[in-house]
Amino acid sequence: MKRLIAVWFITNLLAFGEADPSLNALGPFLKQHCIECHGPEKQKGDYRFDLLKNDLSDLQTLELWQGILDQLNLGEMPPKKKKQPSREESAKVIATLTPALQKAYASQKSTGGQAVIRRLNKFELRNTLRDLFYLNHPDFEPTVVSGLYDFNGNGITAQKTIEPTRSFQDDEEAEGFDNIGDTLVMSDFLLKMLISAAEESIEMATNNEPQKPFEAETFTAPICTKALNGDSLGKHQRDNGDPYDEVFQRWDRYNRIGPDRYHKGIRRPNNYRVTVEISAHNPKGDKWGNWTVNEGRLIHHGRESLDAPFEVGLYLERHEHLRGEQKHRIAHWTLPPDGKKRTFSFETWIDDPWSTWIGWENGPWIQHNAFHILLDQWYPEDYKKIDRKKKGFKKDVAEILFKKGYLGPTLRVHKYRIEPVPEDWPPRSHTALYGKGSIEEANLPKLFHAFAERAYRRPVDPSEIKPFIELTEKLESEGSSRQEAMKGAYTALLCSPDFVYL
Repeated sequence: MKRLIAVWFITNLLAFGEADPSLNALGPFLKQHCIECHGPEKQKGDYRFDLLKNDLSDLQTLELWQGILDQLNLGEMPPKKKKQPSREESAKVIATLTPALQKAYASQKSTGGQAVIRRLNKFELRNTLRDLFYLNHPDFEPTVVSGLYDFNGNGITAQKTIEPTRSFQDDEEAEGFDNIGDTLVMSDFLLKMLISAAEESIEMATNNEPQKPFEAETFTAPICTKALNGDSLGKHQRDNGDPYDEVFQRWDRYNRIGPDRYHKGIRRPNNYRVTVEISAHNPKGDKWGNWTVNEGRLIHHGRESLDAPFEVGLYLERHEHLRGEQKHRIAHWTLPPDGKKRTFSFETWIDDPWSTWIGWENGPWIQHNAFHILLDQWYPEDYKKIDRKKKGFKKDVAEILFKKGYLGPTLRVHKYRIEPVPEDWPPRSHTALYGKGSIEEANLPKLFHAFAERAYRRPVDPSEIKPFIELTEKLESEGSSRQEAMKGAYTALLCSPDFVYL
């Protein structure tokens, strides 16, 4: 058997190291123009060409031939003081050497038509962990990219997400692709990162808490006051006692409508149905005048035409200092501009500490909430009576606008309902690891076998999971709880080449 393997190895090695016969024709050229300075007596630059072979599978030989081709293309060799080859001679050598080297480089990259084993890249690993553990966290969305960000502009950076591969370095690319086996190297450092990612994923999937009670809640005006700028028109509208929250401009850092109660997060991970009742008003309120800039503050109309519908987005937002993507749009609704109330619903997983809000996507935009310029445009006589040096003068402006009549388009939010969608507890992420009953009575062979088949992406023989069962028992004998021991075994399973490599 060993002799057969040796014969196979030598045969394939000789086939791979076969010399390129086209280079034999270049011998006279080298002898006439190169050997004098790069031969047995002299080796200028430590280069010697009289012993140069034609085996381009040898990297050192390939580099020497590439150097000769480069010098000929640049016209720098032979030196100016030496006898020069004719253009025809040089062109002939270049024409012979160029395709020979191209063929050699292609051969270096070739896998012989065979698939090359490679590890999961960073994004594949993240997505695989998400699916493997049934994780619904928004940071696992395909459009979310992890990385460092300076949230406060003070030079101190923090991770934008909490997904387990956030600290992994970006994979090297080859010809624009980051999933090429030759560049996806493995190292002890990457193995440590992989262990950490596995441990974090298991912790995210584990849920030992009892299910928290949560009743459906319907919020009516005032629904939202906390996500509004202190001088925004919406902030002052809430003081009017209207049976709705009114939105006057496109959402930005402010002007978002979500229940005050969950402004800092819903604090109970679950699937929820979010339902809103909204209406579009005064769509043809084209009373902006013919200006777009006033006092250095930009005015943008928002919609493309007066007949265009209102566009409303439903967003998930994270409420944790310096962590995570700030928002993700999860739904988009088109609202006819006819003043009629309409109801929209969307089901989504809301994690801790996330919450939802809606924003007017194509509403007018007034920089810095400088709505006093609208009073100047619509009711100039009243504007003249405003003391702009007075502290809190914008409240006076708002009162006049509401009393006289706001002439621009507005979005009204009449109801905002959040209700949990019934589901099994503990969630699937937990039961897939520990079963539905007592962890102490968990069926280890069954659980590890099911998990391994999903992790390895193939059928698994029972003998393959025996080491993980033994590891669990060993950790338990050393004092670990059954759950902690199982976590250790799952971590080990995720470090297996059967999981890491495709």
